[in-house]
Amino acid sequence: MKKSILTVATLLLTVQHLYLLAFGMKEGLSVSTLLFMLPLTAALLLLFVAHRFLRLGSQRKEEVALALIAVLIVVMGEVFLPVSPLKTSYVSHMTQQSVDGIVVTNISDRVFLTASGSPIAVEVTYRTEVQKTGAYGIYPTAFVPTDGSMEPYAVQLSTMAALETTPKPVSNEDGTRTYAQGTTYGTTLVMKPNFVQYDDYTGTFCINIDATLSAQFTREAFDAWMENNMPKQYRFEVTASGNSYFTQGKSVPHTTAGTYAIRDFYNTAISELAPCDTISK
Repeated sequence: MKKSILTVATLLLTVQHLYLLAFGMKEGLSVSTLLFMLPLTAALLLLFVAHRFLRLGSQRKEEVALALIAVLIVVMGEVFLPVSPLKTSYVSHMTQQSVDGIVVTNISDRVFLTASGSPIAVEVTYRTEVQKTGAYGIYPTAFVPTDGSMEPYAVQLSTMAALETTPKPVSNEDGTRTYAQGTTYGTTLVMKPNFVQYDDYTGTFCINIDATLSAQFTREAFDAWMENNMPKQYRFEVTASGNSYFTQGKSVPHTTAGTYAIRDFYNTAISELAPCDTISK
């Protein structure tokens, strides 16, 4: 019976430490791999020492004591390990419920103008409410033309700028922001073409076409594309995600109320914006 308890406990501990071992092995064998193996090694060593030296004068008492020690070791693992299948499943389930409860409403779009009144990007606004206080990433995706065409990276409306949310959530190092339950957040941001860059510190736009070009989309191809560009309607999604890798995000689709011409943004950029490499940091 004691051997059976030892076998079951060993299997449980091994499974419990699988995620930790996987993190340690993701870049191959190294010194860090051995460090990630220490918790499992210590747990198994403690279990085998108890099995080897536990003497209570009664086999039944020893079996019960060994089982209790095994349970205690497993429970301690769940408490102190940063990840485990059970802990990760529970956290993922709770995070998924929180993400599913996020409500995004009042999505709208309009042309964003420079100080002189010229079009340079698209302003997006939306409101957000969460059912549980937590860290979430709630942002719009890149704009995609509704006619099914594919736009080269250089001219895509896929980069955020001038993000403002009121009241302001707390920003986290992983890119999420902490939203409070019972609070309605209003977000305004600018989705700009990639050849336009934005400095968050100075609040200024600049133009940098060369940084967005590639061997497949040269400057000649860029100029030709701009010459033929026509106003288009776009669709995008406001996506909400948690801070767990094991949860699915939530998406709220939106189709722009009007049409936008990237060529108009380009004409404004070349006439009003300074090249990014001429702006001192």
